[in-house]
Formats: sequence, structure tokens, C-alpha cells
Amino acid sequence: MTGIAIGEMRERVTLQSPQRTPDGAGGANITWTSGATVWA
Repeated sequence: MTGIAIGEMRERVTLQSPQRTPDGAGGANITWTSGATVWA
């Protein structure tokens, strides 16, 4: 059988994506929005 043994996946990881909001001066403010939390 191939693949990863379940014992190797012991860390929780939260995937995040950047959200850009214009700051009114030609730039942007960036905040991070959490998505899925998975085992890695």
C-alpha cells in the first residue's frame, strides 16, 4: 500500500488568503482571512 501513514499527520494547519482593501492613497491594506483547517 502507498501513501502517508496517519500517524505522520500530527500538526493542524489553517489555510489563509489575503484580502486587499484600498486605503484611499493608492495603496492597499492587507488582512488575512482563515479558510480550512487541516491536518498536515
